[in-house]
Amino acid sequence: MRKTLLNPSEEMITYGNRKLGDQLTDLFARIKEFLNNNSFDNLISDFKENASGKEISVDKAIEKIITDNTNMKVTVEIDSPLVAAIMPFPFNRNHVLLKDFVRDMYYLKGEKEILKNSKDKIGTVDLEKVTLGGIFTEYEHTLYLNLKLLLVTYDFTPAEMTAVVMHEIGHVFTYYEYSNRVNSTNQLLAELAEEIHNKKQNPEKIELIFKEVKNNMRLSEEEYNDLISSVDKVIFGPKLFSLYIRNITGLRQTIKYDETSSEALADNFAVRMGYGKELVIALDKLHKYSPERNDVVLMLFLTTEFIFDFILTPILIIFLLTAFPYAIVGFVLAILLMLEFLGSGNLVYKDMTYDELKQRYNRVRQAMIGRLKDLKIKPNEAKEIVYAVEQIDDLMKEVNNSASLKERLLKDFLPSSRKVSKDMQRQQDIEELSFNPLFVASAKLKFGE
Repeated sequence: MRKTLLNPSEEMITYGNRKLGDQLTDLFARIKEFLNNNSFDNLISDFKENASGKEISVDKAIEKIITDNTNMKVTVEIDSPLVAAIMPFPFNRNHVLLKDFVRDMYYLKGEKEILKNSKDKIGTVDLEKVTLGGIFTEYEHTLYLNLKLLLVTYDFTPAEMTAVVMHEIGHVFTYYEYSNRVNSTNQLLAELAEEIHNKKQNPEKIELIFKEVKNNMRLSEEEYNDLISSVDKVIFGPKLFSLYIRNITGLRQTIKYDETSSEALADNFAVRMGYGKELVIALDKLHKYSPERNDVVLMLFLTTEFIFDFILTPILIIFLLTAFPYAIVGFVLAILLMLEFLGSGNLVYKDMTYDELKQRYNRVRQAMIGRLKDLKIKPNEAKEIVYAVEQIDDLMKEVNNSASLKERLLKDFLPSSRKVSKDMQRQQDIEELSFNPLFVASAKLKFGE
């Protein structure tokens, strides 16, 4: 069993524990200063940090800061081919934030044995102090950072490097936190089933509970009667849980937007640790030569797609269809190309691990605006957030819509793609209403420009 120590004032990590960010930023400042006069190879071999009278290497220094402040056991690889990534410990193969490709993989040494030994142990997430506890402190995580690429090639500032690290360890925190939320929900439903089937319970109270369940879950008379007729709690529990899940999914047309949850939550963690603006600037540097941020690259991308998919491919199909003995080949090819066209441009099949760049910036921006809702926020912090939001607004103006021509076309004409597009837009509109610019305008009036 695992539990989360919740802060009543906020759902997730609160704005606190600045020590972690400050220490990481100071360390990256020393690393960057060292690289100004030395090669990256020298950084690996010669750079040393003093820790309690003992000299440690760069990777160990990063590990120590993270572990000392969060209790997270982490191994850092600073010359990784990956730009930046972390592997949360997969203690739950059915976790909502776990990518499908790792569900059936055992990619950590001794992972099966660790899972066996951790059975029935408690893991905690303290959202106020931003620390792990219990069994969560025993799980190992590998943090991959390509310091040469980030600090030298892209010239990240120390604060931007810290934002990257905050995003990555945010994956671990939100991974554990949301596992606990699901467990808590399961326990709540189980306790409800137990309460209803308690023989000593007052019949009037049981009837009241049933009516509340019916109203809140919007059950039909048939579903309600079926539920109350389940005298066996072994049968009642699964029925109640399945109705609960159906009730949640029924509010949505599709769940495609949920594919972005893992990255969005990690971004939110960086925001709540005070590095939202720096994260957006870092992302902007990484996308400097992408279609989203470079007009020339976008034009080349769309032109190439138009030539191959809308000119050369139809010509090839017509040729094969009209050139007798290749007619059957042309027919098969035409079918395959049509399926590829519909598949690659259909939002239903699009990888939604990340939001579109502009929307990703906007969600970071929204998380920062959310902080302005706190009536106890200090004037200096409010002004910093307002200024940061305006900087992100300026960057968002420079971001292109990089959707392919096929995606733009099918979004309007293909029903399944149109359905996904509308549902995603509806959810984004709700987010926009929750964190609209009026909060920024209000902060300006209250605290000054």
